[in-house]
Amino acid sequence: MIEIEGPDGVIYEFPEGTDDATMQKAMQQVYGAPQQAQPAGQGFGNNVAQAAGDGLFFGFGDEISARLNAMTGYDANTGTYGNWGTTYDDQLAAVRGQEKQFREDHPYVATGAEIGGAMIPAVAGVGAVGQAASLGGKVARGAAAGAAMGGLYGFGEGEGRAADRADNAIGSAVTGGLVGGAIPLAGSALGSLFRNRAQSKAIANAAKGAPTTEELRSMGNALYKQVDDAGVQIKPESFSALRESLLDRLRSGTGFDELPGPGSLTPNTGRVMQIMEQADNTLTGTPTAALPFKSLDQMRRQAGAAAGNVANKTDQAAGMSVIQGLDDFVEKLGPDDVVAGDPQALQSAITKAREVWGRMSKSQLVDDAMERSENYLSGSASGMRNQFKNILQNKKLAARFTAAERAAMRQVTHGGPLSQLVNLAGGGLAQMGTIATGAGLGGVPGAAAGAAVATGQRALQEALVARAAERARAAIASGALNRPEVAQQLAIAGKGSERALNHLLFGAAPQTANALQQLLQGQ
Repeated sequence: MIEIEGPDGVIYEFPEGTDDATMQKAMQQVYGAPQQAQPAGQGFGNNVAQAAGDGLFFGFGDEISARLNAMTGYDANTGTYGNWGTTYDDQLAAVRGQEKQFREDHPYVATGAEIGGAMIPAVAGVGAVGQAASLGGKVARGAAAGAAMGGLYGFGEGEGRAADRADNAIGSAVTGGLVGGAIPLAGSALGSLFRNRAQSKAIANAAKGAPTTEELRSMGNALYKQVDDAGVQIKPESFSALRESLLDRLRSGTGFDELPGPGSLTPNTGRVMQIMEQADNTLTGTPTAALPFKSLDQMRRQAGAAAGNVANKTDQAAGMSVIQGLDDFVEKLGPDDVVAGDPQALQSAITKAREVWGRMSKSQLVDDAMERSENYLSGSASGMRNQFKNILQNKKLAARFTAAERAAMRQVTHGGPLSQLVNLAGGGLAQMGTIATGAGLGGVPGAAAGAAVATGQRALQEALVARAAERARAAIASGALNRPEVAQQLAIAGKGSERALNHLLFGAAPQTANALQQLLQGQ
């Protein structure tokens, strides 16, 4: 009998004369095929490190490893030291063979490790893009950085003489420039997405429990009454200077017509200025007189009639100019503009009154825009977007709002993805198409059904825009968007995500450029 001991110590007996192949097959059925010892140089961790080194050194990782192996006597084939007879070429072939096998066995791990290594030099590309002020500048800098990184990687990944590597480098540089130029666009898109989400969240939070315009007006009047009760009222000369500045503003920038009566180009604004002139004459004729704050509010309401005159653009612009001038005067009111009463009461009440008045005036401006939108034949949704757009495009009006408040109004003019989709579906051409489709599918009943669907689309569109407009007004009225911590959060929102994506994409840019180049060459 032939006795063979297994790896676990069990003795197996075979008849005399059994050939080796038969015994080996029988043992394999019990214990499986024998495992060959893997050289240390082919270990998983070593291969991961080698892939990362290729990314870190722009494709020169295999040459660097081969040179170090030859200098230190390390044999990549056996994973042992002391082989001083090994050459650079032998080690280069061994390293590249192991790299190729590792990529075939673990393609995702190899790619991830290489991109991870490339993340370190990618900092230079991210830094170059971050220094540009505009998106166009970022694209240009990204293209330059991508071309440089792609060219280096293409040269490092090439084989043979320098001339052969240069051909590969040029192609990779071109594709790298295209890839690098696209990276800032992707980063900007992601940054905008996160920025919009942060803005929407901040606006929604600020709008919760916000006061109405009338509530703010009542608060402001109560605060200004405290000033009035303390004996603090507007000096005649300050009011006279206000009226003269408003006249100068109207004459120089709005087409104001000072002719009296309904034949005037600006009848409503003209009436406001007549009221102010009468008050000015009364104050001037009575040296001891002073103007209560509530009188300014009454004048502002009168100017609102002109600002809401959508049928007369000249009168509307003039009325809005008067409102802006009155609000600016109240917000900048100082001790030199008032008759001295109780100085302590003035200091404690006027700051808060000014802050509330400022919120009220901006809230009222948005309220007025929402009210004017009802007069648009194209519908209130279109009217609101146009009215909000008019505020944002008017430099003087837009300057009264903070960046966060303007962002809240832009959500009305632009809307989110759902609002944009509903807006597209609820437009005039889309509605006609819905009705026509219904008629084509079901005749007169189908056309009626299509008309009902189109009406529903328009109603939904107007509801979404009205909701966004009221939310913007409430957020502005609350004053929460002006808090430093909120402003800081909105200022940096999306920037971290944009940088992170740019960093990741620049880390992958050299490999992507080289792969595209090889694809174009049919390799």
